[in-house]
Amino acid sequence: MEHLPPTEGAPLSGAPLSGALASAQGAPPASASPASDSPTPASERLRRQITRLRVVPAVLGILLLVAVLDDTRAFVPGAVVALFGEAIQLWASSHVYRKIRRLTTSGPYARVRNPMYIGRFFVILGFFVMTGKPWLCVLYAVIFAAYAHVRVLREEKFLEGVFGEPYREYCAQVRSWLPSPSPWAGAEARAASWQQVCVNHENLNLYILLALLLVIRLRMEYLPHANLLGLLAGHR
Repeated sequence: MEHLPPTEGAPLSGAPLSGALASAQGAPPASASPASDSPTPASERLRRQITRLRVVPAVLGILLLVAVLDDTRAFVPGAVVALFGEAIQLWASSHVYRKIRRLTTSGPYARVRNPMYIGRFFVILGFFVMTGKPWLCVLYAVIFAAYAHVRVLREEKFLEGVFGEPYREYCAQVRSWLPSPSPWAGAEARAASWQQVCVNHENLNLYILLALLLVIRLRMEYLPHANLLGLLAGHR
């Protein structure tokens, strides 16, 4: 297929992109005109504004994680879950070529359509596991499922407009969320590339995750009573 310029940044700094969407991002649907004079809907303007301001809540969320998590017994299981999710994201990112207008069907995309979302789910789930509170994990899973469902519906509509019948065939053969034990027979053969991981900035996401886990563990070890929940309980 033809080439397209990328228009989105790294997955961790914003909402995760499916591989196909990352490859096609910035292209108008095949049936759409190149330019439109119609006004941008208010919901879309709000979404773009939130996307531009996403760094602030991300930093606040990281600080909150460091300040609240204090269950040393839950740290290792949570870290394993988070790293498992990041491994999925690294694998997916190693197959995404954002400058290429083509459907990404190699690697994890040969088994499931949304590996980046699946990886992101487990990365965040790991931190909820660290709280040691199962009900929070369940609540997070429900919220994430609702968010991902809505997001993917919007992406798939866009992709169908860009790729047409090849994308419809891909969707008919590869499930959206439940990975297949064997890859799709029609998938392209392409090896994973660490260079593409770096191009897609997923290596930075890995470094940030490792640093965050280290900071949380050190705070648990050397400042066990300096967590936010403990300080609030002490004032009661």
